[in-house]
Amino acid sequence: MTSLGHGSSSGSGYRAAVRATEAIGVLPAVPTQDWCNRAANALLAIRPPSIALVMISRWTDAGTPAFIEAVGVAGASFAEVGTTLGRHSTSSSLIKLEPGHPALARLRAAAENLANLGWAPQRLAKSGSQGLSASPIESLDGASGWRQNALGQRWLEAGAHDVVVAATHLGDPDEHRVLFVEFGLTSPDATATAEDAAVIDALMPALARRALLAFGSSPSSEAQRLTPREELVLDHLLQGKSVRQIAEELGRSPHTVHDHVKALHRKLNASTRGALVARALGHIELAPGGAASLARDFGVGDLEPRETGARAGVADESEIASSHFGNGRGEER
Repeated sequence: MTSLGHGSSSGSGYRAAVRATEAIGVLPAVPTQDWCNRAANALLAIRPPSIALVMISRWTDAGTPAFIEAVGVAGASFAEVGTTLGRHSTSSSLIKLEPGHPALARLRAAAENLANLGWAPQRLAKSGSQGLSASPIESLDGASGWRQNALGQRWLEAGAHDVVVAATHLGDPDEHRVLFVEFGLTSPDATATAEDAAVIDALMPALARRALLAFGSSPSSEAQRLTPREELVLDHLLQGKSVRQIAEELGRSPHTVHDHVKALHRKLNASTRGALVARALGHIELAPGGAASLARDFGVGDLEPRETGARAGVADESEIASSHFGNGRGEER
């Protein structure tokens, strides 16, 4: 794996890795409808202005999709901000692109309807391992003409001038279920570097762990994702509130909130309130055996559904960046 040294450039790479790692560490441990959008947003700290695409999919060795499970995009750009306080001056501020921004909408539509990836994930394979890695697209074997293929079509239309690609297996490599990242640099003079690839490479294990926590080891469908309303109800449950209290705060009937709670138990394979809370906090993974195996393996089956509970913190994964980039200081997103 490529590592960074201790120069000024590597220092900025370290800080970007720390910011992105902190954002990845608080991604939902449950499958939400916008999970991949949030994951893409977490990567924007790497090198703005940029657009990130995150996709979970099963792929053939030929680079064609077998099943596109989830897609998300996010972007940020610099805007000139003027002030008339004192004397007139302008400065550049980084702003996040709205989800409906045309560039993001085009990229998302292209990803959701991919017939060909435009690059071969197996060419990222690390020497002597089954893992995958990250690379500037220009450095990837066989991808020098990327501007003329499917990859170039979707990224040039989105306004990117260069791209870093990355992939890692989710679960058994033989299942060909892969977490893909494409990171487009949108500054006119931007060139993807080995340092950009090193930062993304270092982040991929953490991103894959959060994806496995949320989606589990088997492919999922859109129907299994939490809706924004269900996610809101779940957050209230984690605060120990009762169904009646949640209904009062949200201005909904207890019957409606109870239906949301039932949907949460079903989607998260949790038969008890204890299992639901543990699953939501990322203390247990979504197991193929469902709620019964969760209760058996983690001892939560004997917990009665209660109207009290405690909020637990999310594990800090910032040590991941340190393990790849040495000592340095990070800053919160």
